Amino acid sequence: MKYQLNCKGNVILGDNITCGENVVLDAKDGTIRIGDGVVLGQNTRITGGSENKTVIGKYTHIEDDVTITMASIGEYATLKKGASADPFVYTGDYSILEENAHMPENSKLPSRAVGEGDPFSITRGLSAEELEEAKSR
Repeated sequence: MKYQLNCKGNVILGDNITCGENVVLDAKDGTIRIGDGVVLGQNTRITGGSENKTVIGKYTHIEDDVTITMASIGEYATLKKGASADPFVYTGDYSILEENAHMPENSKLPSRAVGEGDPFSITRGLSAEELEEAKSR
């Protein structure tokens, strides 16, 4: 089954993107850049704007019901079901934002770190297994 991707504005898509049902990419006045090999789960909404670059790094996995607004998501990152990233958020490469975690405006999740909660906090570093799983994408 094929799903429709709803893109508005200047959206730049990499190669081999997997997209679930009901995904919205709304660039408004800015640009959204999605890297190669990104997985976008169902009901994902990514909003861009002129105030900040919106970038999803290559081979990032975004699970269902995730909302990203004017944020920069690193390569090989994972945003689990129901997670949200507010404007000017940065997540590093190989980072994990756990289920239903919320990153408020201007917050940062370093590379190879795991964040959870609302508002999120850094709870631990990536395990060797999690790192290998991300690298194998």
